[in-house]
Amino acid sequence: EVVGVIEFFSHNMQEPDADLLKMMCLIGSQIGQFIDRRRAAALLQKEQEFLQAVLDNIEEGIVACDADGVLTLFNRATRKLHHLPQTPLPADRWAEQYDLYLPDGKTRMRKEDIPLFQALQGRHVHDVEMVIAPKDGAPRTLLASGQALVDANGRKQGAVVVLHDITERRRLEAQYHQAQKMESIGHLAGGVAHD
Repeated sequence: EVVGVIEFFSHNMQEPDADLLKMMCLIGSQIGQFIDRRRAAALLQKEQEFLQAVLDNIEEGIVACDADGVLTLFNRATRKLHHLPQTPLPADRWAEQYDLYLPDGKTRMRKEDIPLFQALQGRHVHDVEMVIAPKDGAPRTLLASGQALVDANGRKQGAVVVLHDITERRRLEAQYHQAQKMESIGHLAGGVAHD
């Protein structure tokens, strides 16, 4: 593919110099490679921006890490859940930095309990319940599902987890159970009054 033309002029008429032509071909080839790399970089940048826009418009939280366990991707929903900026951290600091707790909301998760860490170890994680209690926000109950990321040759590239916020569902379930208790007490009291 021709990507450009280099033209040289001389004030004096002379026969073409084979060494000079060879050198110009090499320079032209290098310039062409540079132009190709710039085009590829621009295309890659455009694809990365598109992917980030897609991820940021998904309502579920998405977080991913590389093969070394360093967090490499947070979408907007995840940043909102954590109330923190995207920060690359090693796996042994995830629980403390991101205030991750077991479903009781009081017991801090160990590194081994964190769904993303489990996925990084090659386990398929499905609907693991956890609580995020950010320092400047209300606790949120989440279901996490994820798995390891592997390339075409089966080599581990990292892991990804999707976070589904079920806080409202848990609140409604608690209200429903409370209403059932009150109804049972009402029936019991009505039975006692009747007796």
